[in-house]
Amino acid sequence: KYGINKNNVNVFYAPGAFEIPLLAKRLAGQKSAGENLYDGIVTLGAVINGETPHFDFVCNECARGVADVSYQYEIPTAFGVLTTSNMEQTIGRAGGYKGNKGEEATMAMIEMLYLMNQADSQAF
Repeated sequence: KYGINKNNVNVFYAPGAFEIPLLAKRLAGQKSAGENLYDGIVTLGAVINGETPHFDFVCNECARGVADVSYQYEIPTAFGVLTTSNMEQTIGRAGGYKGNKGEEATMAMIEMLYLMNQADSQAF
């Protein structure tokens, strides 16, 4: 789908949302023959708000960390981590009545790849 060969897609599972940025950073830094091994990264997950401020810390650090990976490595790193109040909202955004935020994050990464390639080809 979207012109991506599924054989060119690798899936890695982090134990939690807080760990997603470190995994993304490790993947973004991998090289093969001097080139980035990955053209782009899509981060997916879900954090559901509980009764403590832990939710805010995890969500903020996850979002900041994913953005930092994108800036540091100049690789499109899409943020598809759901931050919701309850399971119904999560399911609704993971392919349910509110759409598919994972697919939207993937599309954002593809669009950024296109735009970055276009920007690189422009003469300044």
